[in-house]
Amino acid sequence: MHITNGDSLNQRLRTLEIQGDFAVWREMLCEGPTHSDIGSDSFIELRKQFLAQSYEIDTSYYNKKFIQELDKIAKAVAHEQVYLWFEFDLFCHINMLAAISYLNQIQFRGELFLVCSGKVAGHEQLKGLSELNDELLLQHFHQAIKLTTKDRALANQLWIRYCSKDHQLWDPSVAQDSSFPYLAACIAAHIQRFPSILNGLNALEKQLLMLIQTYQISSDKQFCGYGLSYQGYYGYGDLQINRIIQKLSLYYEVKDEMYTLTTLGTQLINNEASVASDSIANVIYGGAPKWSFYFNPNTNLLQTQA
Repeated sequence: MHITNGDSLNQRLRTLEIQGDFAVWREMLCEGPTHSDIGSDSFIELRKQFLAQSYEIDTSYYNKKFIQELDKIAKAVAHEQVYLWFEFDLFCHINMLAAISYLNQIQFRGELFLVCSGKVAGHEQLKGLSELNDELLLQHFHQAIKLTTKDRALANQLWIRYCSKDHQLWDPSVAQDSSFPYLAACIAAHIQRFPSILNGLNALEKQLLMLIQTYQISSDKQFCGYGLSYQGYYGYGDLQINRIIQKLSLYYEVKDEMYTLTTLGTQLINNEASVASDSIANVIYGGAPKWSFYFNPNTNLLQTQA
């Protein structure tokens, strides 16, 4: 069985005549509340409410797009091998951890492999699976990483921790001896989604404001495009980037069709001012509200007070 990160990749693998059953993991668990018991009534209700409120996604759509695919994945117990096709970024990695945890839930005992894109010889930028040509995609498949019992236990543990309130347990060092090549970087990216003790902005919020200072931005589309290009390991799509940009609107303005930082925006990126917890709408990462922790750049860890 192959569990992929999207419909386009699913179809492409079929075109390449890769054998097996296929299922798509159509979720974005990096945002919003989650429940560790994937597919349970509590999990489904949390996700439906979040997606409806935040992205106006109809609840019936969730059943069709995710729950039906989860039913396919439940049949993995009848297979000897499962291949996970997920990319290097945080968006994919949270979904990957959840998928591994779900396989643990249904007591899948076969071999588990990871096909993960990222660094490609001859290219400076990390590459997504969809960006690979057919030869490279097949090469990644044939060189898939076999996950050990320890890897699977770590993924399950991290998912449970993600769904809990205590994200201080998310430490990049836990991934150092694992088979996941980008997990440590994704953990580091995740804990930097919490507000910095220096200015109350998280890493991506500060990066977006700095783009206004660095580039001549004249439209929402251009701003989102720069955000997508310079987001690092987050793997957000335009929906997520635009949502963050809207929350930052207190700190920039448009003059003569050009984006400029307000005085407060400039002070924030220079660490000369700090955002109050109620000035940017709160979000939840798994089981932890964004303002429940602060990121300390001196220790590269989370703490409870700024």
